Amino acid sequence: MKDKLAEADKDELKKMAAELKELASKDDFDKQIVKDKTAELSKKLQEKGAAMYKQAADEVEKEQAAEGEVIDKEEPEKDSEDNKKKDKE
Repeated sequence: MKDKLAEADKDELKKMAAELKELASKDDFDKQIVKDKTAELSKKLQEKGAAMYKQAADEVEKEQAAEGEVIDKEEPEKDSEDNKKKDKE
C-alpha cells in the first residue's frame, strides 16, 4: 500500500497518526478526543484505500481495453425467448 500512496497522502497520514499517538501517550488524555481522532484517521485510511483500489481497477480496465478484450461490466440479460421455452417445459 505504501508504494502506491502519494507522498502528500503518506505525510498527512503519518502526521495524523503521530498526533493520535501523542494524545494517547499522555496520562490524562481525553478518551473522547482520542476516540474522535482514531475515527478520523480510520476514515482517512479507508478513503485512501478506496481511491487506490479504484485507480488499480481503472488501470486494469484500460489495459484490457487496449489489448482488445471485451469488458463486461454487467451480466447480460437472458434472452426472453429462452425463458419462455423453459416456462413451457
